[in-house]
Amino acid sequence: MGCGQWTFLCDTDEYPAHEVCLEDFFLGTHEVTVAEYREFISLTGYHTDASAYGGCFRWTGIRWENDPALSWEAPGFPQTDDDPVVCVSWKDAMRYAVWKSGRESVRFRLPTEAEWEFAARNGGKEVPYSWTGENPAGNVANPSMRKAFPAWPWPFWEGYEDGYIQTAPFHAFRASSQGIYGMTGNVAEWCFDIYDAGYYASGVQDNPQGTDEGDARVVRGASWLTSPRFSRVSDRRHSRPWGRSTHLGFRLAATPEER
Repeated sequence: MGCGQWTFLCDTDEYPAHEVCLEDFFLGTHEVTVAEYREFISLTGYHTDASAYGGCFRWTGIRWENDPALSWEAPGFPQTDDDPVVCVSWKDAMRYAVWKSGRESVRFRLPTEAEWEFAARNGGKEVPYSWTGENPAGNVANPSMRKAFPAWPWPFWEGYEDGYIQTAPFHAFRASSQGIYGMTGNVAEWCFDIYDAGYYASGVQDNPQGTDEGDARVVRGASWLTSPRFSRVSDRRHSRPWGRSTHLGFRLAATPEER
């Protein structure tokens, strides 16, 4: 886990590279979709943070800005039922996991950062991205997005066109060797852990779940606007638990013993 052979691209919070031991776990083969989240809202009447507290952050073409009109059901661009839901906070994701646990007698949860990286690495392999092979196979920052947002300040994937400006149906790209979709691309994903830039130096090896102190949660994975450097499986980001964005969603995890 952490920054390995691609050291020239890494940030300080990715060091040191270290060994982690995980117990068995289940991970959703794709991010929670618009249709799945709609069912949750319809049956519970839950009000997301975007609807309750004023919108969702989007890239205007010049800067990041909160748009009070945006929400999971109206993110400012068209989505299909199979697109990953966006504009959901960490709390919104946790509430969905609790609801789904009650419906299916399974204790669903968000994956830990270590579980997420193990899956993104196709079982802990030393790979830069989750797709199989050298060529991109996901929804990342591409020429279509460059045309739509010419002022985007980060590099795009040159010579690769995925055909989407924003989100895409999860099955629009091939799954990883473990049968998982979208670990590199489409939307970034909430993890359970509290973020700590120096956590890797703590020496926790068995089933690490992050620090106990802090007010930001870990965000992992590339999205439809992510450049090559920040698409790496070891790249770490974070957001306050009430944060909402048009490029941020989540997937579920579960532990076998709790089935």
